[in-house]
Amino acid sequence: MKTKSILVAAMAVEFVSTPSTIFRKLELMKRYEIFLACLLFFLLVGITNAQVYDPVEGQYIGPLYIAAQTDDSNIAERVQSEGILGVDVTTDKLLNIDKETAAAVIIGPVGSPIVGGLAYDPETGLLYGTDTITENLVTIDPCDGTTTIIGHTGISLLHGLALDPCDGTLYATNGQSNLYTIDKTTGEPSLVGPIGYSHIGALDFDPTSGILYGAYAYRSTNGFLITIDVTTGQGTFVADTHRINGLCFDPDGTLYASENGLYAGVQSSLYTVDKFTGEWNLVGGMGVDRADNVLCIEICLPSVAPIQVSVDIKPQSCPNPLNIKSKGVLPVAILGSEDFDVTTIDIASIRLADVAPIRSSCEDVATPVPDTNDCNCTEEGADGYLDLTLKFKTQEIVQALGEVVNGEVLFLTLTVELSDGTSIEGADCIVIRGRHKPINPADINKDGVVNAVDFAIFAQNWLQSIED
Repeated sequence: MKTKSILVAAMAVEFVSTPSTIFRKLELMKRYEIFLACLLFFLLVGITNAQVYDPVEGQYIGPLYIAAQTDDSNIAERVQSEGILGVDVTTDKLLNIDKETAAAVIIGPVGSPIVGGLAYDPETGLLYGTDTITENLVTIDPCDGTTTIIGHTGISLLHGLALDPCDGTLYATNGQSNLYTIDKTTGEPSLVGPIGYSHIGALDFDPTSGILYGAYAYRSTNGFLITIDVTTGQGTFVADTHRINGLCFDPDGTLYASENGLYAGVQSSLYTVDKFTGEWNLVGGMGVDRADNVLCIEICLPSVAPIQVSVDIKPQSCPNPLNIKSKGVLPVAILGSEDFDVTTIDIASIRLADVAPIRSSCEDVATPVPDTNDCNCTEEGADGYLDLTLKFKTQEIVQALGEVVNGEVLFLTLTVELSDGTSIEGADCIVIRGRHKPINPADINKDGVVNAVDFAIFAQNWLQSIED
């Protein structure tokens, strides 16, 4: 029975992993023919747990796998903080895999035929998956495995999936090893470019460097790691390593890899891999109900909130008035401390209310306020730590604020990146002096009202321009 199951799984992977004559014919079939062919395929090979996607109804049909689900009521917390998520496509299981032992716990059935890639979005809590049979982008509930279709990508042999922790962009690879970005709301793909290496079926970003890694795996016991330029798609060889079908990074930058073990006739296994040398160490087999075809793994990394720093608008002024009519500059300081060196700031990344500074310098000008939540301020000067002083054009800030009235108190947020890419932010209050109402472009005579008079002026000017 075990031999038969391995053979069945091998046929399934072969079906979705090679551009065979069968697959090319399926691509030419009509929607109903695709549906019937997929259904017949799964019936013939005996994968009774699989669901088949009906492209007309837009949903999966067929028997659900009834998994021996865990009674662990804290599975959500454990998945978030401890385990690696993986999908065994032979038995349609979502697994929680122990990083120390590789022992796997069944979370629940997954309603997608072949999940080839996983990517977790910490901002939304959504776990994305690629379905290599239907070419759909899906979401998978990490607590019970429930699958929801996002949209059809149209990408043949959709495998690797990774989410950029810096900007939330979702990337994917296909059987021809092109790199794509995928719209997370529709599944619509956009080609980035060719990777230059075949069969790159696993992707993930290193959270400590922001670098996208890819891995090769095909009919071999060996594989290799590459890095991928997300602007061009071009891959760069890093090192030879073990055969890899899935990879994911821990928050500290530790790289985990899985192999499905199918061609070796063994259980799927979990490894740690040195991301610089390719050296690998076996963690263990994923020992739950013969999990022998784990094609993808993912760790649910926590959302990384920007580091908070002290910002002082108009240093040594309390409160901080902003004269709407001023044609000068608004001074702002990012305050240094024992724990924060302002010289590590990337000046080009600084934005105050989305406005860039026009000048910057380093000097000790102010002391941080312990709590700025209630617009507290201080007139205290230097504290012995170097500060980064900035100048912003007042009128650029005024235009960014929009309509304001005299006496209004506003928080202005300043966002910055450090030279290593770390995001930081801070805020301070201003008190509006004067009133500002942005001019409506349609208010041609600038009387504060858009009416027939403005239209008449526009029409007259337009006709004059035609005559000229």
